[in-house]
Amino acid sequence: MNLAALDLNLLVALDALLLEANVSRAAMRIGLSQPAASHALQRLRDMLGDPLLVRVGARMELTPRAQAAAPRQLEGVPVVLVEVGEIRGMPFCSKQAARRKR
Repeated sequence: MNLAALDLNLLVALDALLLEANVSRAAMRIGLSQPAASHALQRLRDMLGDPLLVRVGARMELTPRAQAAAPRQLEGVPVVLVEVGEIRGMPFCSKQAARRKR
């Protein structure tokens, strides 16, 4: 994987998809349209070589690989956001972090 070509927005999309296990709710969480979130999911699938979310009946479930990655991903994204925010002079908002927790 070429990390230089990694779109950091995909990390935010992955975070929302892992939290919600639902493309429409993940899209709402991060302010995207459902088609844009589906496109991000497809890009993540291609990049990671895993479907991440699979349809089981009427709902979506995380794949075993996505389930294993979820705790690390959910801890890592806020760290990246804090660092990027500090560099850009836009401190991380704890209210946003609180909304992440269920």
